[in-house]
Amino acid sequence: MTIYEGSEGSLNLYWKDLFISSFPLSKKKKLELYEYEGTHLITEALKDNVPFNKLHKVFEMFCEGIYKRKLNKQPIYKTDHELFLCSIFGLIKLKQIDFDDNVLIMCRKKSKKIT
Repeated sequence: MTIYEGSEGSLNLYWKDLFISSFPLSKKKKLELYEYEGTHLITEALKDNVPFNKLHKVFEMFCEGIYKRKLNKQPIYKTDHELFLCSIFGLIKLKQIDFDDNVLIMCRKKSKKIT
C-alpha cells in the first residue's frame, strides 16, 4: 500500500490494526477537512431521517468490508478509500471508535541533502 504524502505529511487510516488508506496533508487539505467529511456524512444521513444506531452499523459494516477486501488482496478503489475515510471519521464523531486507535498522522519525510 502506498502512503500519500503532502507538504504537511500524511493521514493514515487503520481498521483492526491493519493499514487501509493514506491521504496527503497539505496547507489546503488539513486534518479538519478530512474530519469534516465524516461530520458531513452524518449530517446528510440525519437529514434523510436515518437513525444513529443504523448509521453506526452502516459505517462499521463498510469498514469491515474494506478490511476483508484488504485481507483477501482484492482491489480497493479510490472511491472506496474516500468512503472508508468518511466512515472512520463518522464513527469517531459518533464516539464508537477511538481516534488514536484508527488514525496515524505522520510528519513529512525529511529529504536527504546531497552535498
